[in-house]
Amino acid sequence: MTSTNSSSKLLHRNQRAVGNHSLYQSNLLSDHHQLLTDIKTNTSNMNINTDTLEALQTTANTHLNNSLTKLTNLQTINDTKLSSIQNFLDKDHAQFHLKHHPDDHHVMLAGNTSADGTGTKNHAHVDGSGILKVSQVSTQNIDPANTSNADHASHSKSLAVGLRGRTTITDETTGKFLLCNSTGELVNNPYTKTADSTHASVAVTIAGSGVDGQITLGDSDNYVRYMVQGISFSASLLYVEGSNDNSNFIRLGQVALADVNGTFHGSLLVENPPKYLRLKNYDLSAAVVKIQAIYGRK
Repeated sequence: MTSTNSSSKLLHRNQRAVGNHSLYQSNLLSDHHQLLTDIKTNTSNMNINTDTLEALQTTANTHLNNSLTKLTNLQTINDTKLSSIQNFLDKDHAQFHLKHHPDDHHVMLAGNTSADGTGTKNHAHVDGSGILKVSQVSTQNIDPANTSNADHASHSKSLAVGLRGRTTITDETTGKFLLCNSTGELVNNPYTKTADSTHASVAVTIAGSGVDGQITLGDSDNYVRYMVQGISFSASLLYVEGSNDNSNFIRLGQVALADVNGTFHGSLLVENPPKYLRLKNYDLSAAVVKIQAIYGRK
């Protein structure tokens, strides 16, 4: 009896163990199936989340690129502005001149009364043509040094100049160097006295408004004396005329006539005369006269 009960208990125990094992296997299969289901679900969710993340990343990259582009544009604008400001502040740049000197695009020239710039600033003064006006406020030596001054003891370093004069004061092409002797003295009269020349007539008739007694002087001649003697004479308007071109004559002086025992006499001295001379009768009546013209160098 005891053996039967023991066997019965053992059987019952084994059956329960088998049942428990079956239940365990069933639960294990159920858990495994649920796990696979969860894994599948989570995998799908993960794919969805991954796609969403990629989309978000693409969007973020797009925004980032746009932001970088905006930053680059902003940097370019800043660089341009900074360059403009630098050009504006640069006194040598055209923008600076245009802003401060829109009319002439030139910088105003100014100076200071003190060498260190702490004194009074003054603008340079120009005339209507823009030529700078200056005033000398101190003694100025002759450049390159005061030894060039003719009053200096060392004349070997003095400036040398050549003196020139014009034979015709209004014509610069007639300039001539002044002559000096071997000791440097100016020769006031480069010509010695010459023998006098004489133009003479036995008797000539000078019609009214007519001319006669013309002479041509040499380069060294510096005087002419006309002497007139009237033989048949009623007019008193005899003049000496002169010309440099033998065409345009002007009056140089009147020959004053005086009655000496019934004969008229008169003379006229012309010093430093032009090259061509003549007598002209300005009276309407003719005059018969003797003419003598003496000329040469005194």
